[in-house]
Amino acid sequence: MAAITLTKKSGDAGVYSNLFELDLYAGSLNSETGWLDGNSGGSYPGTLAGFSAANTDGNAAPGLKLACFQVTTVMATGDIATIGGGASKIHAVICGSNGGLAGVGAIISTETTADDSLTFTAGGTVVVPMNLWVICS
Repeated sequence: MAAITLTKKSGDAGVYSNLFELDLYAGSLNSETGWLDGNSGGSYPGTLAGFSAANTDGNAAPGLKLACFQVTTVMATGDIATIGGGASKIHAVICGSNGGLAGVGAIISTETTADDSLTFTAGGTVVVPMNLWVICS
C-alpha cells in the first residue's frame, strides 16, 4: 500500500513530511487467520457450529491508521492540506509543537463529504517544526 501523504491545497504551509504511520486495527499478524474460526470444534454448550467468518464480498473497510507528519513551514489561518496516498478520509487530528508554543489548530474540512482535508487556524505565535497526528483511513 502507498504511504500516506499530506499535501498543500491552498495557503502557505506546504511542507509535510511523513515521519511514520501505524495500523490501528485488531486481528492477527501476517497470514494467521485462526481467530476467524471462532470455536469450531470447541466446547460450546449444545455443540454449536463454529463461526468461520470470511470477507469474500469485497465490502471489508480498510483499517484506521495513525500518521505523524512534521510541518516545517509556518501555517496561517485558512491554509488547507489534503490527505492522499494510502488514505482518503481524515477522522481526527492533533496539532503539537516541538518548540513550546503550538499556536495552531486544525479542523477536518466540511467542504466535501469525503472529509479529506484539514483547515488550519492560527491561535498565536506558530512555532515550527510542528507535528500533526492524523487518524485516517
